[in-house]
Amino acid sequence: MDGVTTANMTVAATTVALTFGAAQATVVFSDNFDGGASAAWGNESGSWRDTNGVYDASLPDNNPITYSSVTSQTSLVDFRLQVDVNSVDDGGVWLRSAYNGGNISGVLLVTGGATGSANTLYWHTVVNGVFSGVQQIAFLPGLQDSDIQLTIDVIGDVYTAFVDGSAIPATSLTTALFASGSAGLYDYSPT
Repeated sequence: MDGVTTANMTVAATTVALTFGAAQATVVFSDNFDGGASAAWGNESGSWRDTNGVYDASLPDNNPITYSSVTSQTSLVDFRLQVDVNSVDDGGVWLRSAYNGGNISGVLLVTGGATGSANTLYWHTVVNGVFSGVQQIAFLPGLQDSDIQLTIDVIGDVYTAFVDGSAIPATSLTTALFASGSAGLYDYSPT
């Protein structure tokens, strides 16, 4: 993947990584949460914590929206992000996002959803804290409460999500709303 950054991140996570590079991607950020979360996590909203190697929000919510970004990589354009998600409930991954005084903008891939009652992956575009409707929903039987690895490619205006190493995308979104930004995590899981 030419000019692609890759990150491994975890939602209620155990591993996160970002990669950038030409023919051979270079990892520019990685965190497995052994011994605590990296100081590069912004913990901007939601009081994020590392508990027994799992990184999640201690105050999961939509109001205010939870957000913890990789602060060492704020201008990601084309990149790959890998995230290990433990016990899928209602969380997600922020892509090309920005946090401006509590207003978050970016693309959000939601895992699970529906306050922990759905077996879905879907997208939102979020502008200054205002969510779009659900976009490009994928129904994945058995997703809730399972452990999965997400691989998300962001290339140009196309965002593509793969589950557990599959070469076939689970869902994709095309939007030109955001040219660059950070990668981060979202948590609205009631547990």
